[in-house]
Amino acid sequence: MSGFVVAQTDVTGLGEINQTRLQKTRTGMTILGSWALGNMLISPVLASRSNGVEKHFHQMNAYWNIVNFGIAAIGYFNTLNQDVSSLSLAASVSEQQLIEKVLLFNTGLDLAYVVGGFYMIERSRRNGHQSERLKGFGRSIVLQGAFLFAFDLLFYLKMHQHGSQVMNLLTNVRLTPNSVGVSFMF
Repeated sequence: MSGFVVAQTDVTGLGEINQTRLQKTRTGMTILGSWALGNMLISPVLASRSNGVEKHFHQMNAYWNIVNFGIAAIGYFNTLNQDVSSLSLAASVSEQQLIEKVLLFNTGLDLAYVVGGFYMIERSRRNGHQSERLKGFGRSIVLQGAFLFAFDLLFYLKMHQHGSQVMNLLTNVRLTPNSVGVSFMF
């Protein structure tokens, strides 16, 4: 059985595929964290120099990206603690599918954010005393949701493309009632 494990990790490159997935995740979290950090640093300065709708727009950008930065930091640091060298093929497929599902779910949430932002902008037209806040916050949420939609969709596409390497490994696995076999083409 140990020969199978060695063949699985050495010959098929499963460890390298998993390592690449972690690196892509780190890169994605770095991009998200950079966007968030930039918004957190610039938006309070811009908010202090503006009034009305623009002030609320910049305030919401800062608030929104505190959460984005937290998500990016947790995601990044979680990849640093993972030891993918011992992941089985089944665990590798599971990890790959999990990140793809999370990213697809997030794209749906991102669209909901955009719709919610447009709703706030529409509400601002009917709400006199809160109209500037609603409009500024709504514009910010549309912007942040649109960025996150593009980010999550592109990240999903990149990870899905990478996932095809993991799925290709499954084409080499043969199951019979009495055994499991792996074939390799040279």
